[in-house]
Amino acid sequence: MNFYYFSICHLCKRSSDSLKKCSHCRVPFYCSRAHQLLDWPNHKNLCKAITNTNKFRSIAPGCSAVDFNQFKYTNSLLWRYEVGRELEFAEQQMWMFPKVCSVCFSFEAEIVCEICTSVAYCCEEHQNSHKEEHAKSCPTLKMCLLVYQTLCTEELTVDWVKFKINREATGQGENLEQTIKHMGFTNPHDFSKKQVDYIIMTEYFCPALNLIYPLEKTRFIERRQAKKPTVVMHVVGPSTNENKMSWILIVEYLSHWVFNLKAAKVFLIGPEVNKEETATITLKCAECKAKNFVGTVVKIKGLYHDHVNYIPRPDLIVCFNSGLHEFMDSKGDTWKKSIPKLVGFRGVPTMLTAYTETELKKDVGRFKESHINYIVTPQRNPFSSLRPNRNWEEGSEPVFYQSGYVAIVTKK
Repeated sequence: MNFYYFSICHLCKRSSDSLKKCSHCRVPFYCSRAHQLLDWPNHKNLCKAITNTNKFRSIAPGCSAVDFNQFKYTNSLLWRYEVGRELEFAEQQMWMFPKVCSVCFSFEAEIVCEICTSVAYCCEEHQNSHKEEHAKSCPTLKMCLLVYQTLCTEELTVDWVKFKINREATGQGENLEQTIKHMGFTNPHDFSKKQVDYIIMTEYFCPALNLIYPLEKTRFIERRQAKKPTVVMHVVGPSTNENKMSWILIVEYLSHWVFNLKAAKVFLIGPEVNKEETATITLKCAECKAKNFVGTVVKIKGLYHDHVNYIPRPDLIVCFNSGLHEFMDSKGDTWKKSIPKLVGFRGVPTMLTAYTETELKKDVGRFKESHINYIVTPQRNPFSSLRPNRNWEEGSEPVFYQSGYVAIVTKK
């Protein structure tokens, strides 16, 4: 996994006291000349694009956060145009997280936070003025880097078969950490390798726990018994993240958690579905085999309102981090006709998640005309992933989490 931080070598991903930046574009840093030369074949095309862009684009220190965000985003479009392709993940992070002063956005920022190494300042005065505010996110930003460095060298996987859920538990805990204690996992909170692995592992648990959350809230699942032996879920507008989720693990967790569940059918419907297919999931564990559990994942490329009438009625509708509000009142608004369908089944909960509270409230605002009831008003999601992600938008929360905020509604 490649990624970018201005405080580490772009090739080996390690910190160094002798980091030197690329003399042409002045963006990536390297711990040695040898590492810079090794990375040059990968970097040279983007280097040229950045260098050409820098010749005619600049922004004065002291600009507003809004203006600097627009400056960065416009740079990304120009870089992409110059290289003639989509930017790779690490290349996107170069425009998202440049080495600039966190107070005035000056590019002459040589003072770097020694703890998180994720923010920089142009002078001690600005560092001191930002100290109290930065202290709120500094430990979390440190964890961001530790997670990236771990994923760069190894791939952590989860096999539910190896985990034993406490059969005495009658419901999910109050949050993700309490719930996965049922399987004997605790967060050491010490920035150790064990904690980093724990944080990464929560991304595997998060989707399954989020699907159970609204079903328990509406008592479709009560004391680990479902109202009926089959559950149908519509996951609407899935992005790349949802397409890449291990739905085998998610379905298997549902089977383990709900004692009387015999089948789970998951429909992923949206324009970003990468490949239309129907997959029957064969579960490995003896317990699932004994109750003849059947899992099915169906991927449908298209818009929800065009397909919802031709698939089984849902017991749950989910929109993970879907950004319902982003293209509202524009020609690119693909959600407009689907919004009423998202709350079109009386008694069926619709769960919306978002990265930030502001985004979630805007998403929920699209249902004004649909007359909804709240089961859960917009709030921090107790079952969000614990893995932090850097937020590129200046003036906003410095970090966000997958499904960080949640709201659950039903048709009135």
